[in-house]
Amino acid sequence: MSTISRRTFLKLAGVTAVATAGASMLTGCSWFDDVKLVIMGSVDDGKTYTEVFSKTMPRILINTVKGNLNLALKLVKEQGPEAYRGADVTVDKDYPNCLTFVKDKETGKESMIIAVKVAMVEVEYEVLVNGKSITSGKHSFPKGVTGIDEDTARKIIAEVAKNNDKVPANYEFDSTVANNLKVVNGKITVALKVAAA
Repeated sequence: MSTISRRTFLKLAGVTAVATAGASMLTGCSWFDDVKLVIMGSVDDGKTYTEVFSKTMPRILINTVKGNLNLALKLVKEQGPEAYRGADVTVDKDYPNCLTFVKDKETGKESMIIAVKVAMVEVEYEVLVNGKSITSGKHSFPKGVTGIDEDTARKIIAEVAKNNDKVPANYEFDSTVANNLKVVNGKITVALKVAAA
């Protein structure tokens, strides 16, 4: 059986009291409450913005970027839309309420808005079906992006399909084609194969 001296007991009691008080102070300040992070994106140099991302996160994490452009940009690249991770984006500090906490009048919940401008460039693309080229063209993508996701590729395919009857109604992405959906030498290949019935 282990024993504890009166002096050690008083030290431990003091540490416990301080820790308990500290925790209650943090709880009172709602540091561990969840806050919504909203990313507003503009592809026309700040003329128009649309919500591109929304996620509930701990206040203690979001609070670190309050008023700090560099940390806000880092958070956008780490937590924001996949398309922004390697893209050329800048935080627009002039956007209303950017990098500050805003409380919803109806719900009382807080959110932080980070507004970003996305530099866009025209990139060539080619659509392949079962290994054969059916069309090519240009599409605007965020500058610096090294690949596109399947949702973006589907949008391109839907546009192509309006004027091209070679696009199959049922398709899947062809994973056997090297660099499918990747930017290589300034060009994106969108390789499809006819899906089995």
